[in-house]
Amino acid sequence: MIRDKIKRLINHYLFSEDLSRDARILNMICVVGFFAGIVSLTSRVFEGMPPIVIGVMISYIISIIALFFIANYFDAHQLATSITLIALGDVIFPLTFFMTGGVNSALSVWFVCSIFVVVFFARGAVLAFYLGLHIIAIIVCYWLSAVRPDLVYQDITWAQRVSEQITAIFASGFFIGLSVKYLISIYDTERKKAETASLTKSNFLSTMSHEMRTPMNAIIGMTAIAKSTDDAAKKDYALERIEEASEHLLGVINDILDMSKIEAGKLELSCIEFNFARTLQKVKTIITPRVDEKRQNFTIDIDKNIPATLISDDQRLTQVILNLLSNAVKFTDSEGRITIVAELLGEEDGVCEIQVVVSDTGIGLSEDQVGRLFGSFEQAESGTSRKYGGTGLGLAISKNIIDLLGGRIWVKSTPGEGSRFFFTFKAKPGTGAQTDGATEPESPEDAEAAAAALLSGKRILLAEDNEINREIVIVLLEPVGIEIDCAVNGAEALAKFKAAPHSYDMILLDCMMPEMDGYEATQSIRALPEPYAQRIPIVAMTANVFQEDIDKCIASGMNAHIGKPVDYGNLLVVLRDSLRG
Repeated sequence: MIRDKIKRLINHYLFSEDLSRDARILNMICVVGFFAGIVSLTSRVFEGMPPIVIGVMISYIISIIALFFIANYFDAHQLATSITLIALGDVIFPLTFFMTGGVNSALSVWFVCSIFVVVFFARGAVLAFYLGLHIIAIIVCYWLSAVRPDLVYQDITWAQRVSEQITAIFASGFFIGLSVKYLISIYDTERKKAETASLTKSNFLSTMSHEMRTPMNAIIGMTAIAKSTDDAAKKDYALERIEEASEHLLGVINDILDMSKIEAGKLELSCIEFNFARTLQKVKTIITPRVDEKRQNFTIDIDKNIPATLISDDQRLTQVILNLLSNAVKFTDSEGRITIVAELLGEEDGVCEIQVVVSDTGIGLSEDQVGRLFGSFEQAESGTSRKYGGTGLGLAISKNIIDLLGGRIWVKSTPGEGSRFFFTFKAKPGTGAQTDGATEPESPEDAEAAAAALLSGKRILLAEDNEINREIVIVLLEPVGIEIDCAVNGAEALAKFKAAPHSYDMILLDCMMPEMDGYEATQSIRALPEPYAQRIPIVAMTANVFQEDIDKCIASGMNAHIGKPVDYGNLLVVLRDSLRG
């Protein structure tokens, strides 16, 4: 029993992953220092050393014990580390120097040992500080021993001096050897973690390959079917499946881009004032077809105390809710129940804290699955992606977004009984008029119709180096009645605008083009002496969709940004809004 208890204590204080690496190393130093002190004290008692030397050794042992308790029971490892570094080089060194024969003592070994510990723990300015103290300590000791030789205890025998050297060498050697072994142990642990992470990412890449190739296979296969048949209904069916597969593929790509931004620390918020109830209504509009397909019961309950308008990133908030809802629909059987409940938790210093709960009656999660759920490249279990599909990135992305929104996300679930996903976020109340949260937002069809009416008869200068992309824009805008004049790069677009500026109502530019890119073309157009060059709407149409890319477009003088692949409805609305100014 005692042996098992000692083993548990050693594992907890020296090898537990719950402690930081520096904390475990400090504990190791304390343990080694304690036993080295016991050995040294025993040898000094048998050697008949003066009581002051014995007292110093006892104080040293007591200090080691106190240091251990300060570090572990008061959670003050940083303070304990500082004490250790100063004690080894600036307290034990001088005491041992003057009490064991000065330059003839084993001080060189103690000093090497202390330097080793300093380098082990400290970095940068902290390393320079402690090394400086050590150097000052040794200079002062040698200077005092030269000018005041009476301060050095010289009444030690040759045998005692040899014993002192052997004790110091063995103590330091044992410490350094154990430290090296401990470093190897830490290296092995970190290596295993790296191998696990590599395996996780390899599994993720395998899943990602499946998630991308599956819709690509559908796109290629349905394209072949559409080309090989004259049946209009069959063509329409193939085109619908191609559209669905394309949207799925785009979702996978967006998840990958979001995860890459998160890992690079570049995920940022773009806060605006928005109507919270309309945002939830938009989410409902998007998810309803999937809910109806599985005949599920979907309800939304919004706390009336939540301000009608909030200032936050509505797009990222929508992304989180859609991620949670998509999972709820996916993992809930037909005729199951899904609910969203939003409530105001409180308001402090003009900032609201709002909680959203997404509940379902689906398959549920075990405690172990919940622990892995929000990790990058993780799913609840390895078979989930095979049975239900998905990349395993949605919840990891959602957690990072919620962190940026000043909230937290968690889940309560019981296997077979469904799950409840909770998240909170903070937002300032908006300044807009209080509107009825039940008001239906403008439908996409109405927005497209209004945009088409405004754009009809307009003439656009399109600069795009890719022939297929030019053809796509021309075909998309042809039913609207827009006349399009094309250029293959920014230089040609600039020349055409300079030749007849008032013949164009708008300029649509790709950002990445040969000879002259979209940014340079925009700046050159804005710099023209023609007054209309300052007013004509210029819209970026590019595959560069990060926030910094959008900001770069606006900074170069463009009015708006459209991401590729181009969404027809979004294209019309952005062009309409740009024309309105």
